[in-house]
Amino acid sequence: MKSVRVKAIGVPYRQGWIEVAQVHPGFINIETWDVHPDVDISAVSLDGIADRNVTANTEIELNVEEAKKLADALLKAIADASGQANQT
Repeated sequence: MKSVRVKAIGVPYRQGWIEVAQVHPGFINIETWDVHPDVDISAVSLDGIADRNVTANTEIELNVEEAKKLADALLKAIADASGQANQT
């Protein structure tokens, strides 16, 4: 599997990237990078961010069942957030 990075810029004090990859057979690797809110990441890739501006980095491995639970939770959160957005 080719890794996928998603940039999160909607809430500046929680901005950064999430990467999904497969490092170990049978597991899904999730890695996150939080970036200082004073740094504008809207037009750059993670490779363009200086290490000093990364405020946190976490990496975990999920087995297939754990990844399915995460995917289900994300889909439910998306449905809830979409419903809330339609109410405004």
